Amino acid sequence: MSLSGPSSYVPTLTTFRSHWETVDTELNTSGPFTITDPANLSGPRLGIVVMDDLISELEGFALTISDEVARGDVADAVLAEAKRSALDSAQEFGRKVRENGLLRHLVPRLPELPKVHEGQGSFLSAMNSVRSRWTQANAMLTTPLLLGSGETQAQFATRVNTLLTQFSDAEDADVDASVSRRRRDEVQGRAREVLSSYRAAVEGRFPPDHPLVLSLPRIYPQAGHTPDPVTAAGTWDAAASKARLTWSASTDAELDHYEIRSSNSGSTYDTETESTLGSVAKDASPLEFLTASGLAATGASARFRIYVVLTTGNERGSETVTVTRP
Repeated sequence: MSLSGPSSYVPTLTTFRSHWETVDTELNTSGPFTITDPANLSGPRLGIVVMDDLISELEGFALTISDEVARGDVADAVLAEAKRSALDSAQEFGRKVRENGLLRHLVPRLPELPKVHEGQGSFLSAMNSVRSRWTQANAMLTTPLLLGSGETQAQFATRVNTLLTQFSDAEDADVDASVSRRRRDEVQGRAREVLSSYRAAVEGRFPPDHPLVLSLPRIYPQAGHTPDPVTAAGTWDAAASKARLTWSASTDAELDHYEIRSSNSGSTYDTETESTLGSVAKDASPLEFLTASGLAATGASARFRIYVVLTTGNERGSETVTVTRP
């Protein structure tokens, strides 16, 4: 395993850690093996525990980012629905003003309503204008203006105030995920430096033809081509209570294995938050994988991709396969 994206760091670190254990075993009483700390060259040398720390940190970030993306997805959905509902009320208010002759002088001052996708500034400005025009309309009428649903000006005002909170919730979730990704990226940067320091230390400790040097894991894929993607499909297997993923065979001469990954933290597949569920040998028959990941409840949907991984470490994912549990 080599570094190819966020989801590859933990498996790559795990592979290096396993190699480090072998080195410690080889050194026996003259060990344990240590490396230079790339962040503090003159400081204490690092033992194998640095790999455990990096793995633990990155696993933590994976869970945190997944949760934050999911929270943002929910906040976005809630906000979108609230915006559509507010627009419906604002449009109906405008129609009622136009049809009532007593309110004809307010018609030219009705705001131009925004599209549902517009941002906080323009959207709330228009809704606040509707709230003000509604107050003015009530002052011109003997009975307050009501919408067909019975909604009052006060209820619309509450709706607008709630919208401000919903805009803030959606923005906060997006910022939280962005900050966590930046913090994760810093840890990934340290991981790359530690892996490089480990390779240099092993190559410096043992002769070039030593098995521990020849078996050193790669940090990055070797130069070479990117494989063609496979065609994948997925169905819900009621008997197994799992998703059954199947795919066409890769014909690449350098095929090493297939990896099954998922991204279930948002409404679309995001390689920034994908995780590896398992691998399948290149000569497996049939080419399939069963999983319940992301499908614990009725109605749940999960997104998957099948990756072709070459002996060089280069890889390519399939189109996203979505499976919904009935």
